[in-house]
Amino acid sequence: MITIAVLSQKGGVGKTLTSANVAAALADQGLKVLMADFDPQADLSASWGLDDDDPRPRIENFLDSSGRDLRDAVVAVSEDRDIGLLATGYERLRQQTSRLLAGDGSELARLLAPLHDEVDVALIDTPAGDTVFGRQAIVAADEAIVPMLPGFHELRAMTRALDVIEARAEHERTQLGLLGVLVVNADPRWRSTKEYAHHLAQMERANEISLFETVIPRHQPVTEHARFGLPTVWLRPSCSVAVAYRQVAVEVRERLGRRVPAVISSATSGAS
Repeated sequence: MITIAVLSQKGGVGKTLTSANVAAALADQGLKVLMADFDPQADLSASWGLDDDDPRPRIENFLDSSGRDLRDAVVAVSEDRDIGLLATGYERLRQQTSRLLAGDGSELARLLAPLHDEVDVALIDTPAGDTVFGRQAIVAADEAIVPMLPGFHELRAMTRALDVIEARAEHERTQLGLLGVLVVNADPRWRSTKEYAHHLAQMERANEISLFETVIPRHQPVTEHARFGLPTVWLRPSCSVAVAYRQVAVEVRERLGRRVPAVISSATSGAS
């Protein structure tokens, strides 16, 4: 299992949108995919149609329990694809803050460990900022995706996120890599989009960042898709955002294949 944390220092940049759609698109490629909602806002869980009254076990129920089988908490979100979700309820995860702060920082990593040989790719959705939940994700993850909007404050947030990732990874002695910065909600007609695209390209040429070639275009109806309980790539597969996220998933798989080819190649042979 390769674990990817979706991280940002700023809210509203498309972390949950990216987590859900990249996961679904990877599952469409035949990979075994797991999503973990590690954000107290529980937006990823809600975007898959799980409300707070759902009686099934949640991820927070397993942070303080030994001997319980985490597989009992994995919600299958598709009948014909191998994709599951470790869900949470609104603000319920925050009740575990003291426990996580008192721990060694590896609680989430240990929680996911039993599924290591059963999943190809896991994606962790996280809250904005340098939170205990984000730090847990950094320890648990092998790679990070950092979504950003094209704008001045968003660029600052992206650079802060990269600084935090580097600092936290060094502090925890993990080998977290940057899979890529993903530009989201971009309108090519806007001057700001062109300016920041140029600036990001310069940063990549200077080896300051790794940038996904695909840009997620602006498409206002996407903000309403979550209420249908499905990601855009499944709900509106022909829309520009869905097409872009499927291409991002191709890039993700290619980059993971270059770094850890054994996992991706075995998944490919298993799906063929």
